[in-house]
Amino acid sequence: INGIAGLYSRVGDYQQARDYFEASLQIQRAEGLTRDEVVTRYNLGRVLEKLKDWNAAEHSFNEVLRLSRQIGYVRGEAYALRGLAQVQNARGNHLDVLSLLDRAARQQGETTDELLRAQILLQRGIALRGLQRPLDSIETLQGALAVFEKADSVGDVAATRAELARA
Repeated sequence: INGIAGLYSRVGDYQQARDYFEASLQIQRAEGLTRDEVVTRYNLGRVLEKLKDWNAAEHSFNEVLRLSRQIGYVRGEAYALRGLAQVQNARGNHLDVLSLLDRAARQQGETTDELLRAQILLQRGIALRGLQRPLDSIETLQGALAVFEKADSVGDVAATRAELARA
C-alpha cells in the first residue's frame, strides 16, 4: 500500500497518495508496527505539505515526533522536526523555525543522513530569507543545493533553486 501511495505522490496525485497512506496507517496501527507507522506518517505529512493542508501536516509531524520519542528513533525525531519547521515556514513563523531546526540538526548529527541535513538547510534558508537575512539565506541554500545535486534529487534541486531565486 505504501508503494502505491509513493507512486501517486511521485506523479503528483497527492489526494490519492493521502488516501493510500491513511489506509496503510490503519493496518500498521492494528498490527502494532510503530516504526513503520513513523515512516508512513512522515510520508503522509509530506503529501499534506504538497496539498498545503498545514493543520493536518502539523498533526502528522507531531505524531511522528511523539512516536519516534516513544521508540527512541532519533532519525524519526529529526525528520519530524524538519516537517514541523516546513509548516512554520509556510505560516511565516520564521523564528520558531530556527529553533526547530537547531533541534533537528542536533538529532541529525547522530545519523549519516545527508539528504536530511540538506532538507534542514533548505528550511533554514527559507526561514533566513523570511527574517530578511538574504546573504545568510543564500549561503545556506547553496549548501543544501550541493547535497541535492550530488544525490540527483531533482525535486529538491528545483525547490532549492526556486528558494535561491527568491532570496
